[in-house]
Amino acid sequence: MIKPEHAQDYSPEQTELAEQALLEVWSRLGEYHRFLVLVGGLVPRYLVDQKKAAIQNETHCGTMDVDLGISVAVADLAVLCVRCRMNCEPYKSRDSAWPYPSR
Repeated sequence: MIKPEHAQDYSPEQTELAEQALLEVWSRLGEYHRFLVLVGGLVPRYLVDQKKAAIQNETHCGTMDVDLGISVAVADLAVLCVRCRMNCEPYKSRDSAWPYPSR
């Protein structure tokens, strides 16, 4: 999927799907929460009160993906562990350049 060029090109449905994916992924990675941080397009939804922003017509434009940052101190091990956890069904990586072997 191509990233939209303009804020109005993001649909609320796409952002809702991204948020659902975040909740699913976050619930599966409970033991790694201390090494993870949400970055990218979903962050504004959690930093800015969207109801107040709507009153001023300044709501978050949206996103289509979930981005998580991993602590550098444990990056190699954490990435491998997260990869193993997320490689179970129904998750499969679509990134053929991933440096770790798949199951």
